[in-house]
Amino acid sequence: MISRYGLYLAWLIATLATLTSLYYSEVLKFIPCNLCWYQRIAIYPLVIILGRASYKRDKQIIPYARALAFVGLLFATYHVLEIYIPGFSGIDLCGLGANCREGFINYFGFLNIPLMSALSFIAILYLLYKAKKASY
Repeated sequence: MISRYGLYLAWLIATLATLTSLYYSEVLKFIPCNLCWYQRIAIYPLVIILGRASYKRDKQIIPYARALAFVGLLFATYHVLEIYIPGFSGIDLCGLGANCREGFINYFGFLNIPLMSALSFIAILYLLYKAKKASY
């Protein structure tokens, strides 16, 4: 089932991640840091790309979606490490915006926005892997 509906499920996760990020910034007024913006740059196009691919059942788009998800995962992983490991940041990617180490939320004592982003990208990559193997 996961293989058959992998593109659709990946699109659902990308859509949920996009809506969640917009909710945090537009409704709750959390100012995203530069690393958050880089992750958004990777997730927002996935909504359109995966939406079209799942509608058309087009597996040809998977390498492009996989590349975007991988880049997003790299930024999310760096962001998570920067938050959880004090003094980790060797490169200051944050710039002049909001502080990348500042956590706005902390569900269950460990789940913050960058970790949710990383988990979303991991799930999308897994679903794209399964969808690539699917036969329609």
